[in-house]
Amino acid sequence: MSLPVRLCAAVVLSSAAFLSACQSLSPSGGSPVSGATSGHRTGGVKQETRIPLGGLGHPDPAYPWQAYYHEIAADVALTLDNPYLAKDEVEKALVYRPDSVYLGLMKARVLLKTGDLRGAELQARQVASKHPSRLGPWLTLGTILQIAAAQEVNPEKRKAILRQIVKVYRKHVLTLDPLKDEAYIALSDVYSKEGRPDKSRAILEEGVRRSKSSDYLPFYLGFQEERNGNIGKAIALYRLSLQRNPRFAPALGALGDLFSKQGDWEDARAPYERLLSMEDVGRIDLEVKLLKTYFALKLYPQAVDLLKRAIYEHPRNNRLPLILSSLLVQENRYDEAIRQIEAILRTHPEDPRLLSFLGSVYEKSLHFTRAIATYRLMIHRFPNLYEGSYDLGDLYRRLENDSKAVVYLEEAESLSSERWEIPFSLALARMDQKRYPEAIAEIRRARTLSPKNPILLFNEAILYDQWDHKRYLPKVLDLLHRSLALDRGFADALNYLGYTEVLMKGDLVGARYMILRALTDDPKNGAYRDSLGWLYDRQGHYAKALREESQALSAMPHDPTVLDHMGRIERHLAMASKGAANDPGRMELLRSLLLGKKDQRGGDSLQDLTRLLLSRSREHMRTGILIHPLHHRRVLRYLAWYGTEDPAFIPDLRKAVTLYGRLHPESGRLAIYRVHEGDTLQSIAAKENVYGTPRLWRLLLHENRSLVTNPNEIPWGTILRIPPPPHHPRRRVRHRRAEARSASLVGRMSPLAPKDPS
Repeated sequence: MSLPVRLCAAVVLSSAAFLSACQSLSPSGGSPVSGATSGHRTGGVKQETRIPLGGLGHPDPAYPWQAYYHEIAADVALTLDNPYLAKDEVEKALVYRPDSVYLGLMKARVLLKTGDLRGAELQARQVASKHPSRLGPWLTLGTILQIAAAQEVNPEKRKAILRQIVKVYRKHVLTLDPLKDEAYIALSDVYSKEGRPDKSRAILEEGVRRSKSSDYLPFYLGFQEERNGNIGKAIALYRLSLQRNPRFAPALGALGDLFSKQGDWEDARAPYERLLSMEDVGRIDLEVKLLKTYFALKLYPQAVDLLKRAIYEHPRNNRLPLILSSLLVQENRYDEAIRQIEAILRTHPEDPRLLSFLGSVYEKSLHFTRAIATYRLMIHRFPNLYEGSYDLGDLYRRLENDSKAVVYLEEAESLSSERWEIPFSLALARMDQKRYPEAIAEIRRARTLSPKNPILLFNEAILYDQWDHKRYLPKVLDLLHRSLALDRGFADALNYLGYTEVLMKGDLVGARYMILRALTDDPKNGAYRDSLGWLYDRQGHYAKALREESQALSAMPHDPTVLDHMGRIERHLAMASKGAANDPGRMELLRSLLLGKKDQRGGDSLQDLTRLLLSRSREHMRTGILIHPLHHRRVLRYLAWYGTEDPAFIPDLRKAVTLYGRLHPESGRLAIYRVHEGDTLQSIAAKENVYGTPRLWRLLLHENRSLVTNPNEIPWGTILRIPPPPHHPRRRVRHRRAEARSASLVGRMSPLAPKDPS
C-alpha cells in the first residue's frame, strides 16, 4: 500500500473511532472547562479558547464530528503538499464551524500556499475583524502583508502595504500583547525598508525595555548594531541577551563570531566552547570555528583532540579533512599542520583517511608533487582500498591531466563499484576531454548509485548544455527543474536556471526570484551577481544592473563574459541618461556608482558622467574581446559602437587572435601559456598539454626567471614560455632525485614507498 493510501486510511479509521465520542455530543454539549487553553483536549473533544482583553473567556462549543473529519483531511492534504485539496476540505469544515478562528486562519494559510495572496489577505482580514481580541488573526495578517510587500514591484503600492503592516502591529498586536517579539521585529524591518534606520532602531530598543525577559530582541538589536559598525553596542546587547538566557545559542554564536572577526581569539573561545558543550553531537561548522580559534591561540593539542572528536562524531563525513585543510591554508601554517598530522599518523598508521587528509593539505598548500607521492603511498599501503586511486585520479583531473585521471579513476571504480563519486569524477574528466557520450554514460551510472542526488542532475544538465545548447535546451531545463525539486535551495541550479531564463527572455520575474535565492546562499559569488546584473539590464533597470555587475567584476575581473556585460550595461545607462534632464537624484546616483560613495565631488555634470560611462564601456568591452577574440558577435558589436573611435582595435585584434591560436593549439604540447587565477608552476607543469607531471616545474622557473619571482604567486595574464621536456638520461636522473627530496616526508613514513611511474 502506498504512503498516501495508508495516510488516508488512517484518517478514515481515526474518524470512525471518534464517531461514537463525537455523535453523543450536541453542538453545544461540551461542558466548559475553566482555564482551558487553545488546542487543549477535554473529555476527548478538542477545545478552542477565546482570550479577550480583561480576562479568561469561555471555550468554543464542541466540534461536530464532520468538522473534525474535514479538518484532519485538510491537515493530511497539506502534509502531502496538496494545498488545493486542503482548501476544499477546510471550506467543508467551515460549513459546520463558520466562526472557528483556527479553521479561518487555516484557510488563509492554505490560500497562501496555492499562490492566492489576495485571497489569503482577505480571509485573514475577515477573521481578524470578527475576532478583534484574538492575537492569532492579526499575526497571520501581518505575515501575509509582509509577503505581499516583498513581492510588490510598484514602489507606491509597496509603501501603502508597509503602512498597513505598521497599523496591524502597532494598533492591534502590541495592544493585545505588548511583549510580542514578532511585532517589534516586523516593525523594525518595515521602518528599515522605508529608509528610517533611526526609527527601526528605536522600536527595537522599546521592545528590549518593555520585554524584560526576551532574549531574542536584544540579540536582534545587537545584530543590527553590528551590521551598522557599532561593535561596542553589539557586544553589550549580545551579553544582555545571555544574561536573560545563558544558553541562548544564537547570541553565543554571534558573540564568538564577532570576537573572531576582530581577532580577539581568547574572548571568542569561551562562547564557542560553551555552545559546543550544549550539543551531544557537535556541528561541523561550529567545530571548524573552534579549530580556527585554537590554531590562532597555538593550542594545538586542543585542536588535535577536537579534530579526533569531530572525526569520531561524523565518521561518514569525508569533507572534514578538506574543511580542516582549508583552514590550515587560510592560516598559512603548513609546516605546523604537517607536524601535527605526522603525530596522529604515528599513533594511527593503519588509518588511510589520515594519509588522504595529509595529501589534501599538500594540495591546498600547492605542493602537488608531495600530494601525488602521498596518494601513491596510499595505493601502495592499502592496495584493496579505492581511496588512494580516487584521490590521485581526482587530483590529476583538477590539474587538467585527464588521461592520467581516467586511468586512476577507472582503477578506483574496479575496487569500489558502489561509490557514486567515482563515476561522477570520471564524467567530469570525460567532459574536459569533450567526450560527451561517455561522460553522459558515466554520470548516469553515478545516478543509479545515488538516484536522489541533485548535484548529479545539475551536472548532467551542464553536460548536455555544453554538448549542444540549442539541441538539448529542453532536456537541460527539465534536469535543472528536477534538481531543484530534490533541493529547493540548490544555489548553483537556481542561478543556472535563472540565467537561462534571462538568455531566453523568458520569465524574468521568476528568474530574479531564483537568482536572489542563490545569492542568499552565497552573497559574494561573482557568477550570481553577473546573472542578476544582466537580468536587471534586460528589465531596463540600468542603475541596478550597473551596481550588481560592478560587484561581479570585482569578483571576476578577467572573465570576458562579465567584462562584455559590464560594457553593454554602461552603454545602455549612458544612452538612457543622454536624453534625461539634469535631475540631481540621477546625477547623485550615477556619481556614487561611478566614483564611489566616498567621492564628495559635486561639479560633474550629467554630460561628464555620461562620457565617463561610454569611456568605461569601451574599455571593458575591448578588454573582454582581447582575452577571448573569437567571439564574433562581441567583435561586431564593438565595431558598430566604437569602431570609428578606436582605429587601433583591428591591429590589436589580429595580434590577440594570433596569440589565442598559440595558447589553444588543436593538438600537441603548448609552446606558451597564459597564467590564470590560482595557477602555480607545479599546477601548470602537471597539465596534460604542458608536461603531464608537476615534477618538472623547475624547468618553467628556469625559463621564465625574469617573469616569476614566486612559483606559487604568478600575476594573472603572464605569458610563460614552455621549454621542451628533458630527454637526456642524466637530466631525468636529476629530476628523479629532486622528486625524492621533495617527498622525503613520505619516504620517512614508509621505506617501501613506490616510485612515480610517470
